[in-house]
Amino acid sequence: MIRVDRFLGTMGAGSRSDIKKYIKAGRVSLEKDGQRRAISDPSEKIPEDSVIIFDGRELRYEEYQYFLLNKPAGVLTAVSDRTRTTVLDLVKGEGIRTDIVPVGRLDMDTEGLLFLTNDGALVHKLESPASGIEKEYEAVLDREVSDEMKARMIREFASGLEVIESDKGGDAFVARPAKLTFPGSDSRLARVILTEGRYHQVKRMFLTEGYTVVKLKRLREGSILLPDDLAEGCFKKVEKMV
Repeated sequence: MIRVDRFLGTMGAGSRSDIKKYIKAGRVSLEKDGQRRAISDPSEKIPEDSVIIFDGRELRYEEYQYFLLNKPAGVLTAVSDRTRTTVLDLVKGEGIRTDIVPVGRLDMDTEGLLFLTNDGALVHKLESPASGIEKEYEAVLDREVSDEMKARMIREFASGLEVIESDKGGDAFVARPAKLTFPGSDSRLARVILTEGRYHQVKRMFLTEGYTVVKLKRLREGSILLPDDLAEGCFKKVEKMV
């Protein structure tokens, strides 16, 4: 059983004070066995599988929810921030749980695939360094790469590159073996597959080789690809992913 105000608040219908106003105004009702009745008490307890009618729309309680976001550059991977737009500002609204969180992080200027969920077990699995889940990125470099340099970088990425220390706080480390490819005719365009996610890792791996990443986009995590039809800044609800 769950209180009606908690039901509505958790599912993104508004603040607790807003919900009290909605109930007082007769905007909330309960549907059961084909019959509807108005809810008058915000503290009324109902089964979690109840169907609540809010402003004429059905709202169902869901214990876990899963979303894919095509994160734009300039958006912060965080739950909240006083001054900057966060990924939670993009993934919110009626019917979306208020306790979803981003899984892992993408740097503020990195684009692409990001999971959000309130499933703690899945969050732990995806964020654990021991999971070995592949993450694939597309990187645009600041200048062209010769064939000789491509071959060298591919070997060094595959053997475990010793990554330089970051000037923003990241220590030097030896990266796990990673797969590097240059898939097209543009030698500035590279793809990297990692099984870890250290601080600014992709950027620092290329910087170690003398190249600056000017654009970075995550294309895949595990078996899940960034959908071609998911526009930048948009999200979609999905079933449990992994």
